[in-house]
Amino acid sequence: MVFATEKLRVDLVALMVLLTLTLTGLVSPEEAFAGFANPAVSTVARLLIGELMILCASIAEERNAVLVS
Repeated sequence: MVFATEKLRVDLVALMVLLTLTLTGLVSPEEAFAGFANPAVSTVARLLIGELMILCASIAEERNAVLVS
């Protein structure tokens, strides 16, 4: 439900679920962090970082346009 409403960022929800499963003992710490060895995880992380950089650049451009005019 949280993913559909987007009240929290998707990456934060995923990390909270991972942490909750680990703290409750349903998943061992080794199992919880084994997924980070997958190349897909680093690809998604790079995409999220790239998106953030583009967002920050567009906000900076908008602020500069306001200051110049």
